[in-house]
Amino acid sequence: SMERGKTGVPRVAVLWRRTIDAIREYQSAKPHESEYVFVSQTGAPFTDNHVSRNFCKRRDAAGLPKTLQFAHIRDGAYSAAYNAPGIGEKDAKALAGHRSGMTDHYVTRTPAVVAAACAAIERHYFGVTAGPVVPESPT
Repeated sequence: SMERGKTGVPRVAVLWRRTIDAIREYQSAKPHESEYVFVSQTGAPFTDNHVSRNFCKRRDAAGLPKTLQFAHIRDGAYSAAYNAPGIGEKDAKALAGHRSGMTDHYVTRTPAVVAAACAAIERHYFGVTAGPVVPESPT
């Protein structure tokens, strides 16, 4: 969980098992001492600007139109959660970091509140889900 810098509203998610496995594989192949998952060759954490530029470079190399934006990944995931059967509007909004009426304290301390929405996104894009890995709530 984290607060969105733009709005200060909490954004919370749980990772899919496939994501955890991919991060572990990446960390084994490219070990570093940073607290951040993705870092530059100098060890500085990647920012959203780094990721967006890299996306554009790969998009252009693939010959895809410039109308395809990195933000579409986020928007598509939000839509998949929002439109999934059984997922409430509040759950999708908590995942996206939009105001939902839930208290900020509750959302950031309980990532399990968005577990079903995260599983719905995985089902939408991969057809199956092993389910998100829900951390224990802090005491």
